Amino acid sequence: MTNQSLDFERFPRVSAKLGTIPNSAISGSEGRQWPNFFRFMAGFLVVLVVGVLLWPNLPRRYEASASLILRPTNEAGQFDPALSLRQALDDGAVQSEIDAISAAAMIENVVTQLKLLDDPEFNPANSFWKSKFVDPATRFFGGAALAIAPLSYSDVIRQVKDRLDVSRDRRSYTISLAFTAADPAKAAMIANALTDAYLEHRIERKRAGIEVLSNSLKHQLVELSTRQEVIQRDLQDIVNAPQNRLSADSTSIIRLLDSLGLERARLIARRAEIAATLEKPISSSGSVSSLPETVAAQRVLRSEDDRLFSQMRSLDIEIERLNAESRQRATIELQATPLRRELESLSGQISALRARLISQYLIGDLPTPDVEVIAKATVPVKASFPNPLITGLALLLAGLIAGCVMIWPTLATFFQRNIRAR
Repeated sequence: MTNQSLDFERFPRVSAKLGTIPNSAISGSEGRQWPNFFRFMAGFLVVLVVGVLLWPNLPRRYEASASLILRPTNEAGQFDPALSLRQALDDGAVQSEIDAISAAAMIENVVTQLKLLDDPEFNPANSFWKSKFVDPATRFFGGAALAIAPLSYSDVIRQVKDRLDVSRDRRSYTISLAFTAADPAKAAMIANALTDAYLEHRIERKRAGIEVLSNSLKHQLVELSTRQEVIQRDLQDIVNAPQNRLSADSTSIIRLLDSLGLERARLIARRAEIAATLEKPISSSGSVSSLPETVAAQRVLRSEDDRLFSQMRSLDIEIERLNAESRQRATIELQATPLRRELESLSGQISALRARLISQYLIGDLPTPDVEVIAKATVPVKASFPNPLITGLALLLAGLIAGCVMIWPTLATFFQRNIRAR
C-alpha cells in the first residue's frame, strides 16, 4: 500500500471530522467570502443611493377630504311639508347618495367649472413624467419631443373619478369625500367644488320633487274644481227646473198651512152654527107676525153658509196645492242632499290642496339640501403618496434583492450543496 497524503484543501469536511483542518484551508474559505460580501453591498448600496436620489423627484400626491352628514326624515317630518320631502335613509339610500356624488354628471360640472381639461395634471401632453423624463431623454438622444394627444373630455372625467374616494363612516350618516392631486391646494379646491356641486345637486333634486308634487296638486285641484262646478250646475238645474219651481220655502208653506187650517176650522164652526139655527122649526121662533122676518133671516143664513162653503172649497184647494208643493220640496231635498254633501266635501278638499300648494311654493323658494357640511376640505400639509415608511421598507427590500442578485452564483451553489447533503 502506498502512502498518499490527504488533500485537506479539497475535503475540508473530512479534516473537520478528524480535527485536522489546516489553517490555509480556513483562511482560504474566509478569503473567498469577502468578494461576495462586497458584491452584495455594492448591489444593495446602488439601489439605496438610486432610491435616495429619486426620492425628491418622485411625484407627490396630496389628499384633501370633506365630511358631510345626511339628514333623514324624522317622525315629525311625516306631517311637516318641509321635512316630508326628505327620504328615509337606510343602507341602500346612503349608498345611492355615495353613487350620486361619484356620478359622471356631478364630476362633469366640476371639470367644466374648474377647467380641468386644460390642467397639465390631467392632460398627458403636459404631464409630469413627460416633462421631467420623456422629453429630456428624447432630446438627449437627438430626437424630437414626443407628441401626445390630449385626453378627451370623458377621459378627464374618468381621471377625476379615479382620484375621488367617497366612503361612509361605519354605519352612520356621515360621508367622507376625499380627492387626491399633485397640488395640495388643488386637491382641497376640487374636493370643496365637488361638495358644493353635490349640495347644489340635492337642492335641484328637491326643487324637481317640489315641482312634480306641485304639478300633481295642481292637477288634483283642477279635477276637484271641475267636479265642484259640475255639482253646482246639477244642483242649480234641480232647483230651477220648471216642475220644481216653488212659490215659497218650506217654512212659509208650513206657516200658510197652519193659518189655512185655522181658517178652515173657523169656517166649519160657523157653518155648524148656521146649520143648527136653520134646523129649528119656524113655529118655535115666535108669533105669526114675526114669520116673514124669520124666513128672511134663514135666507141670509143659507146665503152665508153657501159663501162659507165656497171659501172652504178655496181653502181646500189651496191646502192641497201647498201639500203638493211640500211633497215636491221634499223630493227636491232628497235629490239635492247628496249633491250638497259632496259639494261640502269637495270644498274641504280644495281648501286643503290650496294650503298644501301654497306651502310647496314657499318651500320651493328656499329649498334646503338636507345635508350638513361638518368639515370643509383644507389644504393638506403632508403628502399621502409616497409614504416614507412604506417607501423605505420597499427600498430596503429592493436593495436586498439587488444584493442577492449580485451574489446569485454563490447562493445557488450554497443551496445546491445543502440540498445534496440532505
